Amino acid sequence: MVQSGVLTRKEKFLARYLPFLILLSLGLLGTWLWDTTRERRMLSAQNDFEHHASRTLEALKVRFSSYRRVLLATRGVLAASPDISLDEWKKYGGHLDIPNNYPGIWGITWAPVASADNISVRYVAPFNNDTRNVIGYNMQAEPVRSTAMAQARDTGQLVLSPPLHVQAMPEALARSLSLILFVPVYAGSEVPQTLQQRRERLIGFVNAGIHIQTMMESVVNLPEGMRLCLYEGTEVNGDKVLYSSAKRDPGVVPTFSYVKQVDFNGHPFTLKMESAALQIMPQMLGMDLTLLSYWLLAFMLASLIRELAIMQFRAKKLAARMSARALQSEYEMRLIMDNVPAIIAHIDRNNRITYANKRHADWAQTDLQGIIGKTLDESFLSTQGGNPHLSAIASAMQGEMQRYEAEIPPDRVLDVSIIPNEMHGKVDGVFLFASDISETRAMADRMSHLAQYDHLTQLPNRALLQERLQQAMLHSKRDGRHIALMFIDLDNFKNINDSLGHAFGDRLLQKVAKRLKSVVRENDTVSRLGGDEFVILLTGMTCALDASRIALNILGEVARPVYVDGHEMHVGASIGISLYPQEDTTADDLMKQADTAMYYAKRDGRGCYRFFSEEMSIAADRRLSLERALRAAIGNGELSVYFQPKIRACDNALIGMEALARWYLPDGSEVLPAEFIRLAEETGLVRALDAWVLREACHRCMQWHKLGWTHLTVAVNISLTRLDIESLHSTIQTALQESGLPPDKLEIELIESEMLRNSESNHAWINKLKDLGVKIAIDDFGVGYSNLSYLQNFGFDVLKIDKSFVQALEYSADTYHLIRAIVAMSHALGLRVVAEGVETEYQAAILRGEECDMLQGYLFHAPMPAAAIEALLKSVNEMPNDPEPGTRNPEPGTRNPEPGTRNPEPGTRNPEPGTRNPEPGTRNHSKKARDFNRNWL
Repeated sequence: MVQSGVLTRKEKFLARYLPFLILLSLGLLGTWLWDTTRERRMLSAQNDFEHHASRTLEALKVRFSSYRRVLLATRGVLAASPDISLDEWKKYGGHLDIPNNYPGIWGITWAPVASADNISVRYVAPFNNDTRNVIGYNMQAEPVRSTAMAQARDTGQLVLSPPLHVQAMPEALARSLSLILFVPVYAGSEVPQTLQQRRERLIGFVNAGIHIQTMMESVVNLPEGMRLCLYEGTEVNGDKVLYSSAKRDPGVVPTFSYVKQVDFNGHPFTLKMESAALQIMPQMLGMDLTLLSYWLLAFMLASLIRELAIMQFRAKKLAARMSARALQSEYEMRLIMDNVPAIIAHIDRNNRITYANKRHADWAQTDLQGIIGKTLDESFLSTQGGNPHLSAIASAMQGEMQRYEAEIPPDRVLDVSIIPNEMHGKVDGVFLFASDISETRAMADRMSHLAQYDHLTQLPNRALLQERLQQAMLHSKRDGRHIALMFIDLDNFKNINDSLGHAFGDRLLQKVAKRLKSVVRENDTVSRLGGDEFVILLTGMTCALDASRIALNILGEVARPVYVDGHEMHVGASIGISLYPQEDTTADDLMKQADTAMYYAKRDGRGCYRFFSEEMSIAADRRLSLERALRAAIGNGELSVYFQPKIRACDNALIGMEALARWYLPDGSEVLPAEFIRLAEETGLVRALDAWVLREACHRCMQWHKLGWTHLTVAVNISLTRLDIESLHSTIQTALQESGLPPDKLEIELIESEMLRNSESNHAWINKLKDLGVKIAIDDFGVGYSNLSYLQNFGFDVLKIDKSFVQALEYSADTYHLIRAIVAMSHALGLRVVAEGVETEYQAAILRGEECDMLQGYLFHAPMPAAAIEALLKSVNEMPNDPEPGTRNPEPGTRNPEPGTRNPEPGTRNPEPGTRNPEPGTRNHSKKARDFNRNWL
């Protein structure tokens, strides 16, 4: 309550009458604005409703117009080419893209006139499961359509049928109504002028089936609260409703209504829209709330003015109290300043401290009396490297705020701000604020270290290496000295890491990092890029020989046994070296060159170093180009699959094929399989290549089955490099399902050496393949670490003897005994045996004598394309039959005698060196050669 005698007369008036006047004025003004705005909103809602209605009507007309245009265009195409082929029709239908460009049309059909009573549908676009049943449907068989077609024929115009149910369509479409739009097609490009001519020159009808609901849904886009209905005829009749966008709510009375007629080729329709104005209800509620807000605002302003008068009265009382509390506030301010975690001081124009807080005294290890009147240096804020305080204070005295960092011995850092104390345009002194940021600075230093050093080995990372390399390149240009960049990749590290765990691998990397640092000089940089990749930057080199010497030291140091957790580990290193200076070479170029050279060191047997050369760059560019071309060739289906027949040994019957990938470039040159298969394995493209060859092989083999050669099998070599078991299993299953090939006619060949790398997981994968019913063959048997146990455990069906053993029969009695043992062992385990690389009758005779089941090689057939295989199959007059029991050897008694009787003394069977056995190097039986000359896929 306002006490009498405290407020003046004017203040009493403001407190008593002004609040009421404000309340009344603002309330009436708000009510007038509310009523005006409400009318405008209703008018705006009606305009918006009519806009949506007219836009929907126009959209429907545009849709009708698009239907006319596409049918007239189709009539023009068919009038020009009445005998259009199915492929041309499909191409034309695909170009139209009816579902996307003409929504509502479920199909455009071409029905040529066969006779007066037979006008059947020949083509439909699009052709799918929904429209396929209309093919062959006689349009004359239904009176409604027949009447509409006769009208279209006689008038030469587009004619729309009444709404009807299309029984030939799927049940989902047949339940709702459709319209059929008929367009007559006459011989010639013009519509005949007379009725008689039109009837005589009619060649067929182009029809469009229009699903009413789909057509309307494609043009109707109404906001909430609006409802649209389409009726047949010129009246709104509930019995003739063709489409309704929503069910009508009996409890909602429409606020707006819109009825228009629309004509489609002489067929009238009525479009009705109505709205319950639900979309403006939130706006109306908002206006009501606004009116209420006006009145509340008026009341609040009135109350505020009254409170101001009361506050003025109270302020007079508070003024006296504030004077009494001035001393208390000063004490509280001192208490606050003393507890602020910063050094605070006021310095006068004589550079003397006139005020300091308790934090300042604690820092100086004295009391406040020992600080007041002294300089900053005397208050234990002395710094290293000069005194920045004096210059900062001098600048602040000129009105400029200063901020800097001061290092205080022995290990503290202060963030200092000096602010001018300006009063009435004159600087009377400065305030100093100093915060201890020693821990923040240390944290920043640690973060900088983490950003530039590898956390595992504490070696510089890629970012710091790049920075030092760029600096070294600049110095090299200036002082004329060379630098060398070594890219080091550890050999055998992945196997150790996978078998013993990542923690073990990390400790191994730490030990290797220490060895690398021990080899180079202090000013050289040893960095780790990640994984098992290291880079060494050598500066001040006089020649390449210096880099060679250090590389040899590194190879020797890394090759020494490494002991981790009681394990003796052996790793090696492959080193690529690039030298600088070079013309127009950047730091990134040097890294790439060293990486390329390291790749060649790996390729050349590992445990060595290679200097980068331009030939390497050219080869690397070719390899990159070849990789891109291979990726494109696989994606575009530009590779070829050749097939090499497999012959049954006992009767020379053709019983199967092996699929072999071939790649011919656009210029006609061939990329050798040894080159692009190895590239595919190194780049991960081998999975896509395997999948493509699988699909092609299964598809071709199934085609031969359809020709009657149902006994044929096809073998596909699958690489286990970068194996994704689930993906490959799915790929094989899909290839079988898509081609229809029986699973037992597909043979998956696996390289023996690859099987042993991860035998446990490979065993699980092979079991999944066996569940599919496919056959499993072990390829290149004998060139790896062969053992009997995995032949028994893996459940193979076929064993393939590597061609190097077959070819060695020409000159090696030991090889004969080995093959004889392999065949006997395989038959004992229930495996069929295939000998690949058979090139001479002598080889074939020995293999037949040892009861080898199948032969494969150039002696019988070279790899050939699918067309040649088909021709070969057709040239055979009778199907091969299974041999009679006991006829595995066609000539009884021809089994090979004891070794030494079949293979005579050296020199008696084999002529002089160079005649039967060529010079060394012309027939390479080394493991490396066999790896490069795999029959593959």
